[in-house]
Amino acid sequence: MSISRHDRQIIEELVSRVNEIAGMPEQQARKDRWHVKKRIRGFRDWGVKPKTHGARPYSGASFAIDPVINDRSDLDRLNIADLEYDSEATLGEVDMFQELLNDLLPVKLCGIRAGLHLMQDWNSLRGPEQTLIDMAGDPVFFRAGISIIAEGYRRWYIKAEKMNLLSPPTFEMYQAKDLATAGNTPENVRMRDLMVWVDAQELTAVSPAVHKTFCIDYEKPLAEMFGLATYGCCEDLTDKAVD
Repeated sequence: MSISRHDRQIIEELVSRVNEIAGMPEQQARKDRWHVKKRIRGFRDWGVKPKTHGARPYSGASFAIDPVINDRSDLDRLNIADLEYDSEATLGEVDMFQELLNDLLPVKLCGIRAGLHLMQDWNSLRGPEQTLIDMAGDPVFFRAGISIIAEGYRRWYIKAEKMNLLSPPTFEMYQAKDLATAGNTPENVRMRDLMVWVDAQELTAVSPAVHKTFCIDYEKPLAEMFGLATYGCCEDLTDKAVD
């Protein structure tokens, strides 16, 4: 990647301005980071690509999901990809940004963040309408599918910990001061050092009993691998006790 002298000057001026703003008293509670994401392949990869039509997914405009898992035989198409880490490419990007920013801002390396989004993954493959229908019409099929999703997350996080691919707690959306554990260092991030974010926005309309049976019972064993867990995003969790 080649950066012209003119572009470099623009970037340096912008970085200087960022530093100036970050130094203002009202900015003390904010953290300004330049970070490079580790080149990791395989995480949340099921071997089957979701299909949609309408606007670009999650762009703020409406779109629809076209199911790619349509019957029980399709479950055989779900393959839990193996995690792969390209350290050479990652460190090359780190060096490039460090040279570009010239000590104006620190370059930080992040990896896989702590999050359990089982329903989002299954919903993207089965479709929101059919996911809800399956809970009542074909619960055995639903359980078989969500079990594969849960097993994928279990394998990925265990391997990510062994390969030191987890992001440090400072990169997480949710943090806790009382989570510090012995041996917790940026170079040795473990699941028990992190607060994991769990959500199931797709199940807002179901009852507490259905939510527990078809979702929480699969999320809880995974969440227990982490130090702490926080549950929910935009969904209504009224009367849905999450223990």
